[in-house]
Amino acid sequence: MRYSTLLLIFVWSTTAFSQDYYPLETIETAPAFKGCKGLQGEELRACFYREFSAYIQQNLIYPPEVILKSINSRVYTSFVINSKGKVENVMARGEQPGLEAEAIRLITELPKLSPGEHEGKKTSTSVNIPIQFSLPPKSNESRIALPKPEQFNDSVSATLEEVPVFPGCENLSNSEARNCFKKKMREHIQDNFRYPRMAQLKNIQGTVYANFIINIDGSISDINLIAPHQLLADETIRIIKLLPQITPARQGGKNVRIPFSFPLSFRLLSPK
Repeated sequence: MRYSTLLLIFVWSTTAFSQDYYPLETIETAPAFKGCKGLQGEELRACFYREFSAYIQQNLIYPPEVILKSINSRVYTSFVINSKGKVENVMARGEQPGLEAEAIRLITELPKLSPGEHEGKKTSTSVNIPIQFSLPPKSNESRIALPKPEQFNDSVSATLEEVPVFPGCENLSNSEARNCFKKKMREHIQDNFRYPRMAQLKNIQGTVYANFIINIDGSISDINLIAPHQLLADETIRIIKLLPQITPARQGGKNVRIPFSFPLSFRLLSPK
């Protein structure tokens, strides 16, 4: 599961900028990301857009309210890359304040670039790029009917003849096995949890809500997540895939599939 961010490129009015700024679309030598050095002309300009798009997708953090409300919206951004390669005069305009703030943060934190050049001189470049923030569609099961955190789906487990059994929870009653399962699940998370290094550096925090299916053979499938950032989602998926083989639930003398859900909180300690 990945959150998609579609970068739409087109030209809009540059009349707000001084004549000392040359638009990215017409400047002779476009500003260059590190990965674009050595290119010229239109190839360099195209590389700028590619690297900018890659940077956005790698560093974007969706505001929690955007995820919870499934908001898809476009933010129009404008900024200047000055003659020293630094970003300034960042502006963003959109319908969602949270997305405007995120767009400004992303652009403000752009790495230093090689400045643009016009008529043989380093100069400032004006850039106008609208960014489309788009969350992937969610099925009714993963968004609306998501079971309560860290529990079996009550409407199913309440009628099960035998609930799934986590290794180490054998020979217990249904109620005891259910509680033991939750306890073993917490221990599994604690033993395998690794806070992503990049998420620490970028101060990325939040809660991931995970839902998966325990199949008739005790394997895990159909992992669905609601997550504030892909780095946190990837770590949650990694932990789930490390789960041991589980004894499946049984109903009517047959093994049956059953959902299980839990929240995983990523929190960084504040420096003392």
